[in-house]
Amino acid sequence: MMQIFNFFGGLLGYILWFFYMIVKNYGVAIILFTVVVKFLLFPFSIKQQKSMASQSKMAAKQKELQAKYGKDKMKYNEELQKLYEKEGVRPMGGCLTTLLPFPIMLGLYYSVVFPLKNVLHLPSEAVDKALNMLSSIPGIGSSFSANSFYNEIEIVKHFDTLRDHLSGVFTGSELDQIESLSHGFQFFGLDLLQTPQS
Repeated sequence: MMQIFNFFGGLLGYILWFFYMIVKNYGVAIILFTVVVKFLLFPFSIKQQKSMASQSKMAAKQKELQAKYGKDKMKYNEELQKLYEKEGVRPMGGCLTTLLPFPIMLGLYYSVVFPLKNVLHLPSEAVDKALNMLSSIPGIGSSFSANSFYNEIEIVKHFDTLRDHLSGVFTGSELDQIESLSHGFQFFGLDLLQTPQS
């Protein structure tokens, strides 16, 4: 399941990187990304609202049918189908529009959590190699536990001190990309790479 959302994260990472390259600020890039996604999902949102309004109007008529055919479930379902067809309402009409934002939100989350693979699109092998190498360095390795979900963020967060260690793993242009990204996390005086407790 993680691979599916990581796939979405990779796709959305291109859009996030596009905005980042324009504004050079990750917080602003996420806001622009959100505005674009909301704009693209707006027609689906309207469709969902219309579907919900139709379902509300149908509620009274459904109660009437339930009162009339309450004992005969088969007849009730048959009349309910006729009512849906007559009113032009699909019972599951709003489901897709309700579920559509879910993979987008998780994809965005995976873009943020795995910025090296999903935003910069660095090779997974190089990122994994860098994480393994960093986890074995005394004094640094404790920040890169094997099961940590946020190891890539740690690389971006401490890139200035890690650059020399990473030069054997990434190319010069890849290092420049990571460095550029590491400087774009200041947003209205906040460092977006800091955790709440720090």
